[in-house]
Amino acid sequence: MNKETVLIDSSIWVDYFNKTRATTTNKVQTLISENQAVINPIIRLEILSGAKSRKQFNNLSDFLLGLSSLTIDKKVYDHAEKLRFQMRKSGFTISLPDVLIASTAIIFNCSLLHHDEHFDLIARYYPELKNLTQTDP
Repeated sequence: MNKETVLIDSSIWVDYFNKTRATTTNKVQTLISENQAVINPIIRLEILSGAKSRKQFNNLSDFLLGLSSLTIDKKVYDHAEKLRFQMRKSGFTISLPDVLIASTAIIFNCSLLHHDEHFDLIARYYPELKNLTQTDP
């Protein structure tokens, strides 16, 4: 059985590591155990930059090495350029990290699990973004 890959945004990882939302924690644990969870270098950078100590940084880094990482290559950058241009033309300025994350999900044809309204906005203009907003309390 071929299961869908899910790019997990840092907004979800924060909840997962802090165990602030049970549904999110369970969803991420399931995705990890079924080898469906992926990140990209931007998400890794966002997670690691939030570490509060060297020990936490090292623990997070080791954990993230166990996940598959999607490459941000020329195809992703080309898509991100067009996406950001189109969004600005439509009146919205989306951060560069969010544009690269959304473009990664689109190019690699995987779902994007997040708590970030920017991705919801992008999905309105780019329906090929398989948007999995996690909205549990």
